[in-house]
Amino acid sequence: SRRQRQMCIRDSVKGKAEEILHRLKEFGMTRFKLLFRGSRSRSEIVATFIAVLELCREKVIHLAGSDTDCTVECGDDAPDRINL
Repeated sequence: SRRQRQMCIRDSVKGKAEEILHRLKEFGMTRFKLLFRGSRSRSEIVATFIAVLELCREKVIHLAGSDTDCTVECGDDAPDRINL
């Protein structure tokens, strides 16, 4: 059903957001393009992109650089989990 698909998408985005936060807390910074490495489907790429947008909107992560070489980082006070 439509509601089940919406819940699945929300869970995927939340999972990706937490994965991005974990990666940034571990390594400090990464390139935007690397967030998509290893994605196995278009849906996973979309979930990752939406997660990045949500994390930016909540001011948890910051993007810097040009459109061809963008970096992503989070502050030291970034939460381990996020409510989307």
